[in-house]
Amino acid sequence: MSMNDYLTLTLSTLALLVSLVSAFIGIQLERKTMRTAVREQLTTVVQNLIAAQAEIDIAMAVNSDETSVATLATMNHRLTAFARQACELDKIDPTMGFDVEYIAIANALKTSGDDMQAEIYYTKAIEKSPSNYYRAINSRLSARHLFEQGRQEAGREMYAKAASLLEATTDSNKVNNAYTYQDWMHNEITSFPPSIDRAERCRTKVETLLQSIKNPGTREYQLAQFRRMSDALLMTQPSDVSVPKSSTTIPTNAP
Repeated sequence: MSMNDYLTLTLSTLALLVSLVSAFIGIQLERKTMRTAVREQLTTVVQNLIAAQAEIDIAMAVNSDETSVATLATMNHRLTAFARQACELDKIDPTMGFDVEYIAIANALKTSGDDMQAEIYYTKAIEKSPSNYYRAINSRLSARHLFEQGRQEAGREMYAKAASLLEATTDSNKVNNAYTYQDWMHNEITSFPPSIDRAERCRTKVETLLQSIKNPGTREYQLAQFRRMSDALLMTQPSDVSVPKSSTTIPTNAP
């Protein structure tokens, strides 16, 4: 092979390598651009979804006539459309969503009646939680959803998991765990059939956690809020179902 042939072959090889590298870089840039675009779209859709959910919540709280039924149907249609858009964007890259976005999507799916898909997104939110603090909150929301579906045992397991994620060593963790048991208590009372015994154990947990808060202002505020909630819950129940009274006995097992 002559020197000219060798140089030609070498230059051709280098040109091919440069072409391959350029193509690879171009693909990576295209993927990055696409991911950025999808990320921006998901942010916008979730924001719209949250706003649509808020409109429905407000409408349900203040409207009850026949006209509002039609209005709610339209609102729900809009919410469902946003929820489905969010799901499709998530399918493009299942790794880009934040846990709070998955919770918003799950709530919207639940409102629109897609309970199975809602459960999937509650699970995704738990998996994407950045810390045990948020994992406990997201697990609590998932547990509430399970109770609302009549799956009490699965809901209890999820509540127990949520309550086990944070050690009761700080006031913040104590408040968070108290919210978990408070929510659990509410669902034990309002589910069918109600489990007053389990609700009583939950209430004991709440009282014990809140009484152990070191900051006096936080302790008294949280106790007052909890007792107001309990009183309000009592007023909504039939006369043969009573909210359990406070107890000083700390149960050894989860409710």
